[in-house]
Amino acid sequence: MWFPPQQQLPLAPPLALHPPTLACISDQMIHLFLVLQQDAHLAQVIDDHRVANFALAALQTCLTTLARLGPNNLITPQLQAAMEHAIEVGMAAHNQILLRQINELIRQSENRTAQRIRQSENRMAQLIRQSEERMAHRMAQRADRTTRLINRRTQAIENRLEAVERTTRHLSELIGSITPAMQTFVGRQQM
Repeated sequence: MWFPPQQQLPLAPPLALHPPTLACISDQMIHLFLVLQQDAHLAQVIDDHRVANFALAALQTCLTTLARLGPNNLITPQLQAAMEHAIEVGMAAHNQILLRQINELIRQSENRTAQRIRQSENRMAQLIRQSEERMAHRMAQRADRTTRLINRRTQAIENRLEAVERTTRHLSELIGSITPAMQTFVGRQQM
């Protein structure tokens, strides 16, 4: 508790005097902190950010006014404790908001990093597939060219062998046709 339990919250805030007096400002600040103290659990559930901003803005306004009027000797220990607690609550609320924002940024960064890694892996897999396809196509073309070249050379060798065989047959036939005449010629000369 910021204030003793017997300190009851008035039904309405203290009247604001114009020009404000130190006592009036002090009473209004005490009322503000009592309201914040009572509604702190509801306010945190409803909207931490809004309550923290409201509390810090109200505190800044009160402290600025008090500092302008020079009331250092009029700030009671209760008011000092209330202000310190309000600052702690406001800072804690801001820290929680910042922590949630940091965690959200970390989560988003991790998601983006994971997505970029997946995209890079997909691109690498696609490049590898394309490279393998190009290599397979080149190897098939090279094998086809080599096969055609071997077939042409084999055909040329077969054609030469056929020509040699024809020449050999022709020579055999020629020798076969000359042999009887040669034998006759040799036989006549021996006689």
